[in-house]
Amino acid sequence: MVRFEKRYSKGLQFQTSYVFSKLLTDADGYWPGAAAMDPYNRRLEKSIGQYDITHNLKLSGVWDVPVGKGKSFLNLKGPADWVFGGWRISAIALYSNGTPQGLGTTNSVPNFGGGTRPIVDTYDGWNIATKGGSFDPAVDRTIQPASFFPAQPANTFGNMTRYNPKFRSRPNLNENLSFSKSFPIR
Repeated sequence: MVRFEKRYSKGLQFQTSYVFSKLLTDADGYWPGAAAMDPYNRRLEKSIGQYDITHNLKLSGVWDVPVGKGKSFLNLKGPADWVFGGWRISAIALYSNGTPQGLGTTNSVPNFGGGTRPIVDTYDGWNIATKGGSFDPAVDRTIQPASFFPAQPANTFGNMTRYNPKFRSRPNLNENLSFSKSFPIR
């Protein structure tokens, strides 16, 4: 994790952080839905975690607008200070990659509480297809078609990990801007 923070004397401050990480686990929870596919072979459960976010960048800034009583620009008094003074502009931006997605199959193995996973030949080609950086869910595919998978025989455990490292949800690109005003009460 890398973090940078800078405060200026004129009411301006910035904060930035970046995290590069990888979450590996053999269980994401303690609830019955998190049961192992084969309780006698927990090694089949090792994969990246459900909440793995490899890249996480956060940016924030706050600016106390220098207008109003006692400020360096437009030192106002009276009703003008109540209208134009005390304003603050804040911005927060969060950019992170998506969380890994898991796939299941309807082929079940009797007498085991956990779900089963499909058999896959490769993890290549699992990225969400985009054309020119845009994604249209009516046209673009999100997951591989059924023809991509080999035969899925009944009563077998699949070889796919709990969460496919190459199949993730869409990235989180979030930006927020706020304008706020403080009213001093005397």
